Amino acid sequence: MRQWHKNTDAGVETGVYTMRLDPATGLVVSLQSRTSATEWVARCEGAAFGRPFVAGTQMQETPVPMAGAFLGDGSWRAVSPSGATELRYIFADDGFSIDATLPRRTGPRTGLTLDLNHLDLATGTPWAEQLTPVVIHVAEDTSYAYFIWHRSEHEHLVMAVDGPFAAWRLRYSYWGHRMTGFQLLSLADDVLDEGDARLRRVESLRIHVAFAGTVAQAMERARTLLGLAMVVPELTGVPVGGDMPIRIAGSPCAVRHILPDGAETPLAVTDAAARPVFVQPGIHRIEAVSANGRVHATRILCHDDWQTLFTRCANFHAKHFQHECGAFFRAIDNMTLKPDRLTLEGLSYGDPFCPSSCRTGEFGGFAGWLLLKTMMLFGRDDRLMRAVDR
Repeated sequence: MRQWHKNTDAGVETGVYTMRLDPATGLVVSLQSRTSATEWVARCEGAAFGRPFVAGTQMQETPVPMAGAFLGDGSWRAVSPSGATELRYIFADDGFSIDATLPRRTGPRTGLTLDLNHLDLATGTPWAEQLTPVVIHVAEDTSYAYFIWHRSEHEHLVMAVDGPFAAWRLRYSYWGHRMTGFQLLSLADDVLDEGDARLRRVESLRIHVAFAGTVAQAMERARTLLGLAMVVPELTGVPVGGDMPIRIAGSPCAVRHILPDGAETPLAVTDAAARPVFVQPGIHRIEAVSANGRVHATRILCHDDWQTLFTRCANFHAKHFQHECGAFFRAIDNMTLKPDRLTLEGLSYGDPFCPSSCRTGEFGGFAGWLLLKTMMLFGRDDRLMRAVDR
């Protein structure tokens, strides 16, 4: 492994990436691949990569002040004035790791802000070079996770959470669908799980960051960083009676196929591949257990034939979502299935002529496409044709 070297401006250079860190704040202020001068991290007002926070809510949080410096072993240490919060960066040629020690009992949310150069952020980067998430996998018990971001077909960043955490969060703008940041939480006491229990609480986080070309290479990088055996299906849905090619990456100790009714059935694996037939309707679960005890699971929906699904959905939209003028609403009232009540925000419900309402938006396009596609695939339907004509 090639050794990185330290620059006078608090920088790190390897054969794969360059990084600059700010001693006054402890933050990563620049992260670039050797193959591109485009920033991976966000460089705009309010954004930060490597900033701990406390007293967080859905809308805001309190940053923890930090200062950083290189240590004698070549790592970078950022620490708060009290010493209760510490980040240690450990560098390798093809990536780096962050070991974070975070404050306790400082909720409702405590965690680490890791803002990347997300699509639509005003960083001055052309949108085609900004990042979007392409793969997100979180263990059900939040004992590990990996996130893969891409900015082109041949540039991917892997963020692997190597250990337990409370939750993760993509921050969005209040208006519109703009990603404004990413957070990894060690505490989230204002969120309850399905059983009305509080989420896991931890006091430390370990994160690996690496770089890859294709998404397949990024998946393999995440697998090796976390010591996983992976279940990689070709698709996530199959009609009743159909089969599904599944690739098993790594060396699992066990592979399990759990049926929708909870029963377990053997899964024959030959040359790191399986091709089970799905007979029972519902959600099937395929698990690979790695040597370190981690379970990588994927769900596959065994559903009715496509004609049944398309026809059912198209008729539901035509019945419950269409206004007399022909426009489709993008929401329905969950109590009456009729667009005649106000939304929770107090806006006019479903009035396509009102400038402030749950109007058609992109949903109208999806609904119209569904009706047309159903008839293109399976033949003319008089009821759907009337809806289309309207």
